[in-house]
Formats: sequence, C-alpha cells, structure tokens
Amino acid sequence: MLTQARRKLDAQVDLTCGSILDMAFKDDGFDGITCNQVIHHLDEGPHAADDPSAWKPNQFPNLTRFIQEAWRVLKPGGAFVINATTHDQFRDGYWWAALIPTAVSRLTCRMPDLDQLQQMLTEAGFEIESVAPELNGILQGSSYLDPEGPLKEAWRAGDSTWSLVTETELASAQERVEQMNREGTMQAWLDEREQKRLKIGQTTFVCGRK
Repeated sequence: MLTQARRKLDAQVDLTCGSILDMAFKDDGFDGITCNQVIHHLDEGPHAADDPSAWKPNQFPNLTRFIQEAWRVLKPGGAFVINATTHDQFRDGYWWAALIPTAVSRLTCRMPDLDQLQQMLTEAGFEIESVAPELNGILQGSSYLDPEGPLKEAWRAGDSTWSLVTETELASAQERVEQMNREGTMQAWLDEREQKRLKIGQTTFVCGRK
C-alpha cells in the first residue's frame, strides 16, 4: 500500500508504517489525525462460532491506548476525526446484515457504540466537536447492491463481517439469497433495506478537539 501511495504522491508527502498504539512521533506535533474504519480491528472479540451473548463486556484497552496516543501527538487545538460504524449502522446500514445477524453481533462486540466512544474520547481530554452520520457514502461502492453478492467470495471479502460467519450461517444466508433471486423478491428486499440505510447511513464521523 505504501508503494502504491508513493507512486501517486510527490516526494513532499512523508509516508510511514507503524503502530497507532505506540506512535513514533513527538508530543504536540500534529494539527490533525484521521482514523477511517479501523477501530473495530483493534480489540479482541468473538470469532466465528463463538456465541456473542456469552462474550464478556469489552474494556477496549487497545482503542483506549490509541486515543491516548492521538491526544499525545496532537497540538493543542488539534482535531481527531474517527470514521466508524455504529452498532445500529452495522444492523441496518447494510442490506445483507439481516441475513447474518449473529455475525453482526460478533462484530459489535469488537468496538464501543457511539455513546461509549464519545465517553472514551472525553475521558482522554478531547472535547466532542461534532458527531455526523454519513448518509450518502457506501463503503462497497457500486458493487454494494449486487443481488448475488453474498454468493461470491471476492464480494464477501469487501466487508469484515463476513469473516465472522460460520459455514452454517453462510450457507443459510446464501440459500436465502438464492431463493429471493429465484422467486423475484430480491428487489423488494433491497428496496426495504435501502430505506433503512438512507435514514442512518453506514458510517459516522466523530470529531474530538484537543
């Protein structure tokens, strides 16, 4: 990814790879930090076949550490912008989420919901400046509404939720997709699910100010 980025950007842009839990930067050095669709990857959660209802409440130590590091390296007045998917958006912002509800529940165990995230930022010292759902953006782009998407491995690889399904859950979801396509009811399903997405979006931007 760094190689591709360096081909696109001029030499004035400094690109580096490192851990967001231990940033190799001095204190008070940056005007802004952005974090896009990352925080649900930071802390452990139930894996495929684990029962999400039996998972102990997550304390999110890695996310807490990242927020503390962001505070450290930002200048006073600097902005910290997190783009993440809320629990409600996980459930209703994606047309296929209702086909794999247990996998969605596993994923929500891996990140705080919106209120808890704001509390974590506040406890680290940030002032919440804005919280704004993105109602127009679609993470999978033009392929998102593919009515046969869940049947394709490459399509499923576009969202990490699918990595948390069991073989039985996947087979059940695929059977439902095949049935709706066969019976001609898939478009009605997509239209209904789209009405939910248009109201809440798929992601939310949270901006904290140091």
